[in-house]
Amino acid sequence: MIMKKYILAILAIAMMAGCKPKPEPVPEPDPIPEPDPAPHWVVTESPTVEAPQWQTTPTDDSPYSMTIFSKKELPDCLMAFTDVISVLSASGECLSVSQPKNIYLYLYVQQPSDEAKTFRMNYYSSNNKCYYVSQDSYNYVNDSQLGTADNMIEPEWHCCGQYPYLEMIDVMIVRDTLDADDEIAVFAGDECRSIGPVKISSAENGLVELSIPVPMAKVKEGFDVKFYDSRKKTIYTASNVEIGYQHAGVGFAIITCQD
Repeated sequence: MIMKKYILAILAIAMMAGCKPKPEPVPEPDPIPEPDPAPHWVVTESPTVEAPQWQTTPTDDSPYSMTIFSKKELPDCLMAFTDVISVLSASGECLSVSQPKNIYLYLYVQQPSDEAKTFRMNYYSSNNKCYYVSQDSYNYVNDSQLGTADNMIEPEWHCCGQYPYLEMIDVMIVRDTLDADDEIAVFAGDECRSIGPVKISSAENGLVELSIPVPMAKVKEGFDVKFYDSRKKTIYTASNVEIGYQHAGVGFAIITCQD
């Protein structure tokens, strides 16, 4: 009888040992995120218009003339000393070539005859590689002026390029300075429109301020400004920054490099 009780006790202990809960598995630690590699951003290639080779006929054979005064309707950021403006007749004949002045466009047209001709003004911007044509056409009238210095004509321009507008975006980065391996770029979707910095306006009090020119397809567009911090191997983004042509929008981004 004692033996039977002893056997039952052993079986009870074995059963209790078998019912002991198994230890919970120890979870694997979260993997340490890999640092972002340097992106080496490059501006997306876009079709541009080659600089036109406008040439007029020799002035010795052109005794007839007409003077044109036009307001400079294109913004300063599109104007450069290497720009060219011309007068082209309806047949494609070049009647005058000039370079823009600071305030106005001045064209002096000389012709071998006083024949009536219809023409448009043409403008090539070397800054954004775009070619502009006046939407209105004008008539050549010998020994006359189209507009005056006090009352200039104001043409509306039609652009023959992909990005007719160019505007600056101001960026503020919460850092003491920029390092040589830092990178900054402006994106429209997946398209890299511009990289910087072009000009650092100030770097003091833990803030770096800079301006970057951005070509625009529309009068107002939204962009993502991305900054690669080479110290932390991290990309920071200021999303949906709206830029308006001729300062019609915000055009300002602030990037904080958080720990």
